[in-house]
Amino acid sequence: MPDQLRQAREFIKNGQYDEAKQLINNASEKNRVLTLPGIEEEIRILYKKLKEIKSKTKKVAAWAA
Repeated sequence: MPDQLRQAREFIKNGQYDEAKQLINNASEKNRVLTLPGIEEEIRILYKKLKEIKSKTKKVAAWAA
């Protein structure tokens, strides 16, 4: 699971947000079963990053319209 989260971080850096969200969702589902320590916090951080990026993108799109 940490490999999935590491790869999701790389996707976020490269602008591949949908792929990153898919990996984060998969890791979150697995963590519900396994409950590894520290993973839930990492998942929250990555979700927050995606949310911030998407809100910035929406603001830019609104200004461009």
